[in-house]
Amino acid sequence: MNKSFSFGVGCLLLSTLMAIGPADLGLNAQVLHADSPPLSFDVATIRPSKSDSLRTVRSASELQMHDVTVRYLIEQAYNIPWTNGSKDRIRGGPGWIDSDQFDVDAKVALEAPQQMPEEQRRRQMNLRLQTLLADRLKLKVHFETHQQPVFAIVTGKDGPKLAPVSGAEGHQDLGISVRYNGQAAQMTAKGVTLAALANWLTGYSEMAGRTVVDQTGLTQRYDFDLSWTRERALTNAEQNGQSESPARAGTSLFTALQEQLGLKLVKTRATVEIIVVDSIERPTEN
Repeated sequence: MNKSFSFGVGCLLLSTLMAIGPADLGLNAQVLHADSPPLSFDVATIRPSKSDSLRTVRSASELQMHDVTVRYLIEQAYNIPWTNGSKDRIRGGPGWIDSDQFDVDAKVALEAPQQMPEEQRRRQMNLRLQTLLADRLKLKVHFETHQQPVFAIVTGKDGPKLAPVSGAEGHQDLGISVRYNGQAAQMTAKGVTLAALANWLTGYSEMAGRTVVDQTGLTQRYDFDLSWTRERALTNAEQNGQSESPARAGTSLFTALQEQLGLKLVKTRATVEIIVVDSIERPTEN
């Protein structure tokens, strides 16, 4: 199944990510599709990187991404979790989208403080980034669906150990945050769907590059905590696809999900939406 689409618009102590997507089309791990009319930044620059450390800063009015590849920018713009060097979700494009690093600094002029949920704010920033890539890099893409090996989140034999949160929609503090201390990880989730959890887990090395999809059939939002020991320490190098040394023994992510949340990760195949890069140019001077 193909769907054509293009634009024509002229450490790691704490991180947060929400999975946002269009209405359910029977697909898993959906990409973020642009609204009409498209959103854009008021001021933005994309330049070859002068930094030597990956950094991402988001606020209600500003987006900074330093020392990042274009593949990373496309992943962020379309809500694709980074997957430790796996390129299955974004295909095509020249080699420099993985080798060249860039700094992005973009701002939105806000007339008044924006009081909106984190997930909505992130969605709007990502849509603006889509417009920026189309404008400055002449990015054109289309979407396809493919059967791929995935990890599916399913309920354990004794059922989920989760209590739905009522009235969570619209709250500003919705989201997932994770604190890392070496290989120890502590996740705190507020008003989160299991689809959002799946999107988050996709980025971890334990998933071996497989997309994680939600097949629990549960659509409510939940508050929960999850603690585990990572197989690898989460570092900037890992985000760039470099290998890390194995972690010491401890509770694995798979075991923690089952024991603490009553959820299991199982290997299967599912229909996943992917992005194909049709054309792209190096950023214009700005």
